[in-house]
Amino acid sequence: MARWILILVLLTLMFNLYLIQVINRAALTPQQKKLSKTLIWVLPLIYGFIFLGLFKNQR
Repeated sequence: MARWILILVLLTLMFNLYLIQVINRAALTPQQKKLSKTLIWVLPLIYGFIFLGLFKNQR
């Protein structure tokens, strides 16, 4: 079980780095870039807590 969570985290990190490159290339104002980068790092945290809650409820 822990192995799957680790794989999921690593995939999310790689995807985040890709998204940051896309955002940096996009023609956005600096504030929009900052907001989108914040969202990129906050959303996976929220998903992680949801998954952890689901796994704990299964046991």
